[in-house]
Amino acid sequence: MDYDWPQPFDDWKKETFHNQKIIEKAGFEANIIENHDQPRGASLFIPEEDYGFYSLSALAMIMLCQRGLPFLYQGQEIGMSNRRWEYAEFNDLETINQYHIAREAGMSEEQALKIASHHSRDNARTPMQWNDSENAGFTTGTPWIKVNPNYQQINAADQLKDPDSVFHYYQKLIRLRKEMDIIVYGEFEALYRDHDQIF
Repeated sequence: MDYDWPQPFDDWKKETFHNQKIIEKAGFEANIIENHDQPRGASLFIPEEDYGFYSLSALAMIMLCQRGLPFLYQGQEIGMSNRRWEYAEFNDLETINQYHIAREAGMSEEQALKIASHHSRDNARTPMQWNDSENAGFTTGTPWIKVNPNYQQINAADQLKDPDSVFHYYQKLIRLRKEMDIIVYGEFEALYRDHDQIF
């Protein structure tokens, strides 16, 4: 049994188009890609081999250029992603239960760990990656849950220095959203609805 991710692109696109047409007549909804009860959006929607500025900025654009109220979750604005876990590192009881359910269903330890790791809420609960110092600059003590080891490549301090970073792209989109009322209040028209490579 094999489980694929990221999320099926067509399903997500169709659901987004559907929601945009509904709320166009009714008001607003919360536009959320990630929160404390979900894995990181960067890992949920972007294949690992495609992770980078272009895919992360596309994800930001999809969220911020829709009708609705966008919510950014800590670390989303710098592209924080899921980490790799060992079973003993899990803190979330739901993840531990999912692992055992997968094992009871006949999956190998490796398969169960892969699925539990990818879908774990612990991914969104890792400490904020402020800089490339120990514990990502989050604490000089011992964090309650392990820091994602990629903090040396993905952190707020480095992105603040880079005008072409994901963080600065989010800032540009937020500014554009404030300046262009059509983004917030305009009518939505879905283009390339049946094209599987274009959103």
